[in-house]
Amino acid sequence: MQLRLFWLIALIGTLCGFAFNASALQSDRNQPISIEADEAEFDFETGMRTYIGNVSVIQGSLEIRGDRIEVRFKGDEIDTATAYGKPATFKQRPDGKDEDVRGRAPKMVFKQKQNRLFMYKNAVLVQTPNTIRSREIQYDLTTSKMIVKGGAGTTKEPGKKPGRARIVIQPSSEKPKP
Repeated sequence: MQLRLFWLIALIGTLCGFAFNASALQSDRNQPISIEADEAEFDFETGMRTYIGNVSVIQGSLEIRGDRIEVRFKGDEIDTATAYGKPATFKQRPDGKDEDVRGRAPKMVFKQKQNRLFMYKNAVLVQTPNTIRSREIQYDLTTSKMIVKGGAGTTKEPGKKPGRARIVIQPSSEKPKP
């Protein structure tokens, strides 16, 4: 079922010119990583660093912000960064695009080597003007492939069923040429 949903989204996106089809800036991976927080705890033995209070992780156009971010290092490189917030936020500029991809969720996990972002619990991913809302979104920043999972939950929107993935694709603003 999940695979069918993924392919349905890909097909709809292709047919409607969905904007989530560009990979992240290639130069981001070669940029230094800057981490700022109100306080930080380091465990060099396990490779875990915990940043608390108004935390930001920035690498090129990639930004992850949250109330708390736990970063696991392997050697000198980030393995995973788990952000918690009300909500935690993400943004990155895809190659060849003028708009950032932006996301928000109470919990996000960024896997550096795989270049994948996992967003949990009321996840929202936006590339203006298109929006995806779901219980969980898995976003591969290298290939721009996504898996969107609905699930148990509630909605405050009248007429909307709870627990379903919601994808809104706006029509192209380009006018047809005569």
